[in-house]
Amino acid sequence: MTKPLEYHFAGCRLNVATRELWLRDEPQRVEPRVLDFLVYLIERRDRVVRKDELFAHVWDGEMLTDSVLGRAASKARKAIGDCGDYPMLLRTVHRVGYRFVGDVRTVEVCGSSEPAAALAPETVLSGQTPSPSPSPSPLPLPLLAPAPAVRSRGAVLRPPPAMEEALGFFALNEEVAAWTAALPALRGAARLDMLVRLAWHLRQRDTRQALQLADEAALLLLVGPQDASAQSANARLMLVRGEARWLDGHLHAANDFATQAAAVFEACADEAGLCDATLLRAAIAADRDETAAIEAAVRSAVVRAEALGDNERHALLQLQLALGETLRAPADAFARWSASVEGWRAAGGPGVRALCHDVQANWAQSGADRVRRLQHAMAARELFAAVGQRRDVIRQTGNVGELFGNLFDREAALDCLDAALTEARAAGWPLTQAAALAQSAAVIGAMPGRTEDAIRLLDEARRLLAPFPGHRVSLMTLRHRGELLLTLDRHDEALAAFELAVTQSRQRGLRSFEVKGLIGLAEACSRLGRPLEARDAALRALALVDGRENGCCGFLVLEAVARIFGKHPDLPHEAVPEASVALHYLLRALAKEARDSRGTSPPSLLDALAAEYARLGDHANAYAFAVRARMALAAAQSDEASSRAIAMKIRHDVAQAEADSQHHRALAIAHAERAAALAQTNAVLERLGTMGQEIARHLRTEDVFAALDRHVHALLDASSLAVFLLDACGTTLELAFGVAGGMPVPAMRVALDDPSVPVARCVRENRELHLECMEASPPLMPGMMPPQSALLIPLAVGMRMLGALTVQSFCPHAYGERERLVLRSLSAYSAVALNNAEICRRLVCARDARAATSAEAPGAGRQLQPVRREGA
Repeated sequence: MTKPLEYHFAGCRLNVATRELWLRDEPQRVEPRVLDFLVYLIERRDRVVRKDELFAHVWDGEMLTDSVLGRAASKARKAIGDCGDYPMLLRTVHRVGYRFVGDVRTVEVCGSSEPAAALAPETVLSGQTPSPSPSPSPLPLPLLAPAPAVRSRGAVLRPPPAMEEALGFFALNEEVAAWTAALPALRGAARLDMLVRLAWHLRQRDTRQALQLADEAALLLLVGPQDASAQSANARLMLVRGEARWLDGHLHAANDFATQAAAVFEACADEAGLCDATLLRAAIAADRDETAAIEAAVRSAVVRAEALGDNERHALLQLQLALGETLRAPADAFARWSASVEGWRAAGGPGVRALCHDVQANWAQSGADRVRRLQHAMAARELFAAVGQRRDVIRQTGNVGELFGNLFDREAALDCLDAALTEARAAGWPLTQAAALAQSAAVIGAMPGRTEDAIRLLDEARRLLAPFPGHRVSLMTLRHRGELLLTLDRHDEALAAFELAVTQSRQRGLRSFEVKGLIGLAEACSRLGRPLEARDAALRALALVDGRENGCCGFLVLEAVARIFGKHPDLPHEAVPEASVALHYLLRALAKEARDSRGTSPPSLLDALAAEYARLGDHANAYAFAVRARMALAAAQSDEASSRAIAMKIRHDVAQAEADSQHHRALAIAHAERAAALAQTNAVLERLGTMGQEIARHLRTEDVFAALDRHVHALLDASSLAVFLLDACGTTLELAFGVAGGMPVPAMRVALDDPSVPVARCVRENRELHLECMEASPPLMPGMMPPQSALLIPLAVGMRMLGALTVQSFCPHAYGERERLVLRSLSAYSAVALNNAEICRRLVCARDARAATSAEAPGAGRQLQPVRREGA
C-alpha cells in the first residue's frame, strides 16, 4: 500500500492525503479549491501551468474570469507565508498562468497529521533541544512584550534600565555633532568616556579622526586604573582599529583585532561589546566569502543579545543570518524571515531599518522585481546616511545607479554612480572605491561610444585591487574588462583577463564567477580561431552548472555552447537527437529559460534558433521562430519604455519628497526663528519694563542720565550717547548729557531751525531718524569722527516736546527694528523721568521761594507793630 505523501517547502508542510497545511507548525485554514490549486501547482512545479488548464482541472471546466485565479493565488500565498509584492514561492507568469518555484521535498508519512520537528529541520518544539541546522529560525525576541521606551544611541528602542548608558551600535548624526562640540570642554574620566564614544561612532564617518581619538583614549587608559571597565574600553578601541583595517581591505588584520576584542569582552562579561565584535567578524567574513564559518558565532551572539534584552543588536545579528541565508536560498529565507523583518522595520531605529531594507532589496532582486529593489535600496541609503554608515551609503548609492541603468534611465544612473564614486574616492577605501568604479564601468560600457571610458575606469579599479587577488570585486572587474575588450576586438587582452578570472575563481571556490569567466574565455578563444579551446572551456562551464539550480548561469552557458558549435559546426561532439549540436543546445537553453519563468524568451535566442533552422533547411520552424523573435523584440522594447517611465516616476516621487521635506524643514526653521524672535522680544520688553521703572523713579536729571547711559550700553551698540533738550524759549537745543567713547562731550547749542543738523530736524519734525553711512555728513557732536550709523528719537510727553535722544555707532547697519524698539521705549521712559524731574525741580524752587518769603514776613510785622503807651 502506498504511504501518504507530504510536501515540505520553506517552513511549510502539506499533507496530500489529509489535506492539511502547516506553516511553521501552525495549522492553516485553507479553502478546498485554494488547496487544490496549490497542490496542482506543486505537483507540476517543473513548468508553467496555463490558466485554461487550471480552470479545467481545479474548477472542473467552469466558465470563470481570471480574477478567480488571482484571488486563489493571493489566498494560497498568504497560507504558505509568501508575499504578493515579490513572491518567492508562487509566481505569476503574466498573461500565461502560474508556477510554483520553491524547493520542495517529498516525504512519505505514516498518516499522522501531528507536526514533528524531525520533519521540518527549521522548526523546534517548545522544551526540546534544537538540532543543528544550517538555516536557524529567527529567535523570538522581536515578538516580546514592549519594555519601557528608552532612547538608545541611533534608534528608539526599548532596552532595560541597565542599558540606558550603554554604548549603542549606531548614533544619529545630530548626536555625534553634539558630542563633538562638547568634547573640548571635558576633562578626566568624562573626556575619556567621550573619546571612546566618539571614536566608536566616527569609525566610518571619519576614520582618520576616529583613530586619532582612539590613540588619545588609549593614552588616558594607560595612566588610569586597569579594571574591567578600562579593559572593555580598550577592547572597544580594538574594534575601531579593526573596522579601520577592514575598510582599508586588510581583512586578516581586521579579523585579528575583532577576535582579540571578542576575547577581552568575554573576560569582562561585556555582552554588548561581544555582539559588536561578532558583527564586525561577520562583515569581514562576508568580504572573504566565509559566511558559513562565522554563522555559529553569530547564532551564539543572538542568544547573548536576547539574554541582554538589547533589541537593536539582537535584530542586527539576526539580519546577518537572514542575509547569509538569502544568498544561499532566497525563497526559503523569505519564507522564514519576512515577518520578522517587517516587524523590525516597523519598530527598529534607523540602522536596523536600513538593514531590513537591504535584506528586502536582495529578496526583490531574486524575484526579478527591479522597481521594488530600487525602492528598498533608496530607502536603505537614506537610513544608512542618518547613522553614519558611510560604506553602506556608497554601496547603496552605486546600487541605485545600477538599477536606474537597468531601468534605462541613464541620466539618473550616471548621477548616482558619479555621487557614489566621488564619495568613495573621498573615503579612500580601496575595495569600496574599486566596487564603485566597476559599477560605473558596467553602466557606461553599455552606452554607445563609451567603451574606452569604461575600460579606463576598470583599469583604475585593477590598480586598486592589485593587493586583493581573488576578491569578488576583482573577479567582477576582470570579467567586465574582458567583455568590453571583446567588443573592441582586442581578443588577446580579453583572453588574458578571462584566464586570470577563471584561475582566481577556482582558487577561491567561487563557482558562479568561474562559470562566467569560462563563458568569456570560450568566446575569446572562438574569436581568436581556437575552436577546440573554445569548446573545452564552454563544456567545462556546462559541467559546473549541469544538475544544479544556477538560474541565469545555466541559461548563459547553454547559449554560449550553442554559439560555439554554431560558429564551428565541424567540432567533434557526441551524438545528439537534433539535427545539429548547436540546435540541441539552443533548444536546451530555451527549455531552461522557460523553466526559470523569466518572462518572454530573449529575442537573441529566438533569432539564433531561426537562423539555425534556416541553415538546416527547416524553413517552417525558421519562420515560426523568426516571428517569435520579432514579437519578443517588440515586448522587450515595450518593457524598456515601461521601465523608463517607472524610473522617471520614481525620480519624480523622490524629487517631490525631497522638495516637500525641504519645504517642511524651511517652515520648521521659520517657525523656530519666529518663536525665538518672539521670546527674545518678550525678554527685551520685560527687561525694558524693569529699566523703565528704574529710570522713571529718579527725580534728578543727573540720576536719569546715569541710568539711561547704563541701560543703553547694555542693550545697544552705542559709541556715543547724547540728550538734547529745548531751552525755555523753545528755539535752541542744548546738550544736556553727552558721552562719546566713554568721555563726556563738551557743551553745545544747536538752533532748532538749523537745516544741516539732524537732531534739530528730529525735534522740528517730531519723527525718528535712522541714518546710515554718514562719512560725507558733519558729525552730530563736535570732536567725533563721522559715525556709520545713527538713531535719533524725539523726547516728548504727550504734546509737549522736550528734546531728542540720539545714539551713534561706528559699525554700519548697527540699528534694526529691535534696536529702534529698545531706544523708542527708553526714550519714552526718559521723557517721563525728565518731565517729572523738571516738575520736581520747579516744585522745589517754589517751596524754597515760599520758605524764603515766610522767613522774611515775621520781621517786617514786628517793625510795623505800634508802641503801646502806659496806662492805655
